[in-house]
Amino acid sequence: AQERRVLFVTEGESDCWTLNQCGHVAVAVPGTSAVRCIVAEDLDSIDLVYVAIDRKEGDRFEENVLARLAEIGFSGAVKS
Repeated sequence: AQERRVLFVTEGESDCWTLNQCGHVAVAVPGTSAVRCIVAEDLDSIDLVYVAIDRKEGDRFEENVLARLAEIGFSGAVKS
């Protein structure tokens, strides 16, 4: 079986650092309104995106990331 290529998307760098220290591939979005920094080319080899929910930003961050992934045509799976 082929291993899934997974990316975690976090709001803010501290969650990203923690995930990286645990061996996961993660990127930090610098704020809820900055999801436009997510570009299709960066997701070419990704099968699954986990949206890491921050208690401060919560649903709004998740909604913005999901909308951005749809906008750039990401065809993989998304979980939060």
